[in-house]
Amino acid sequence: GNTSVNWFTSDELPLGPIVVTPENKTGEQEEIVVKRSTFLPHASDGELMEVLSRHCCIPSGADGATTSPSTGSTYSVTLVGYQPTVQALCHILGDVLAAPSIQILKECILWEDERDSGQPQHQLMQQQQQQPRTQAWLDHGLLFNEQVVSLVDFLAETDTLHEQIDCLWEDGAKYVCDTGRGGHLCLFLPYLIRDYGYVEWMTQPWYEENSLTGGNKQYRCPLGRRIVDLCDEPKFSRSLRFFLAGRQHLDEKDLLYELVPEFMPPTFDSIGSAKAYAEAIMTGDDEGEPSQRDEPSNKFLWFVKAVNQNGGRAVRVTTSLPTSLASDEQLQLHVPRPLLYDGRFKCHVKTYQHIFRSASDSNWHVHMHDLFYLSTASRPWSADDLSDEAQITTMRTHRLYPDSAFRKRWNLTELLHAKMRILMERAVLRRKLHDALHVGGKAPATGTAAVPQFEVNSADWMLDQDGRVYLIECNGIPVLYDPTSPKKQALVTKGLRLYDRLYHQDPAAAVVNDSDLIREALALALTGKVPSTSLWKHVATIPALVTTAAPS
Repeated sequence: GNTSVNWFTSDELPLGPIVVTPENKTGEQEEIVVKRSTFLPHASDGELMEVLSRHCCIPSGADGATTSPSTGSTYSVTLVGYQPTVQALCHILGDVLAAPSIQILKECILWEDERDSGQPQHQLMQQQQQQPRTQAWLDHGLLFNEQVVSLVDFLAETDTLHEQIDCLWEDGAKYVCDTGRGGHLCLFLPYLIRDYGYVEWMTQPWYEENSLTGGNKQYRCPLGRRIVDLCDEPKFSRSLRFFLAGRQHLDEKDLLYELVPEFMPPTFDSIGSAKAYAEAIMTGDDEGEPSQRDEPSNKFLWFVKAVNQNGGRAVRVTTSLPTSLASDEQLQLHVPRPLLYDGRFKCHVKTYQHIFRSASDSNWHVHMHDLFYLSTASRPWSADDLSDEAQITTMRTHRLYPDSAFRKRWNLTELLHAKMRILMERAVLRRKLHDALHVGGKAPATGTAAVPQFEVNSADWMLDQDGRVYLIECNGIPVLYDPTSPKKQALVTKGLRLYDRLYHQDPAAAVVNDSDLIREALALALTGKVPSTSLWKHVATIPALVTTAAPS
């Protein structure tokens, strides 16, 4: 596992240069390994000088030289590696052998004491460009007209853009690339490497998106824009898609309401429609919400929510209708007579779903995790208290196992399984969830297997005092906490930091530990199997419709 450079000085090394020719590969360049007896390359080393003069000093424009399409320059040698070694080779090639042209890949030059292999690879590449000693040498220490180019530009000038890494797959390696899109791949990645033999592929900038509200967001892709086995950017993932095609219909509240309006509290995309509904209730003309008519009209609670944000973010609570709504906001009426935990605290039930579109049997498979959670507010509930502490329930505070009294009293297992089946059936039958595009942007051809895709999402459910269950929202990328991961999880949210603190105070008593959920969700997607003790329970198989995949 040590990736540091190792230096060998042994009489057992064979004499003379070693020629390594790739087996069973035509058109590949041979590799030559030259031993040396000095710490740095030196012009007195005859074997090294012979190899350099024969293989690196190719006249400009001769066979073997590489030409840059963007600059028209011709290079005969490209250098990467330990900075003092690269510097010594620059002097030998430029001063002694008069090589016509040399290029240096700036991200691939580093001093030993500037290494930090614990960082994500794209962050390490950015840091390497800022190291003071290396940068000073690149700026001021080049003496022979060496050209410094970025690794991204170097790869972009090859003919490998969007090609699959077939030459490496022949050796049995599988590649995964986490571009930081924001899904759960960062949690799956340590297990893909440790348990499934994947190798991590580096990233590079892809494009930048300008925001109308200020600030730009940069998107990344696999280094060289290569198509790898697994990638969180679907356009670059060959064998499995980590985001569902059409996922917005589950994740965004307005689109979810179109699928299952009878499951959710009354939800409105305009102030006028919300006002008309409230007036109908106050006058007794409404027949759809009998429990709501029992509430005094001045106790109406409205939630102003952004349709595409979850986890309690971008939520405002008010007792009166606002004067305006933003284009991405909706109004949702509070659940009437909410069931309170311990008779005092507002709460909701959280469930986790594993949604998988199989390539082998052309079906959608839905599993639900059999450990439900209760999320409770931190302050006793009152319709007059509009604070987040009383009204917003985001943190998981209690486990609800199948035999828990709360879960059995309200028959939550059967009830929520049935509702999730209906939701998923409508999403598939109405073609909201659909087949994904193959890599390269092509729809699956007739008779070919669809691209497998999966996602772990969560659903938030609230009960009223009569036991009626309301679906509040679904979260496409719910917060998951893995304290036993092979690679320490970044604690980027308030909830993760709280879960981490509670876990380390008392691991056995901690409410939140999603390690098994994460590992088994990955196994379910890759192998279709989970241990017999797994809490992932199959709740639905939905035949996929034969469709032409829509871009997503």
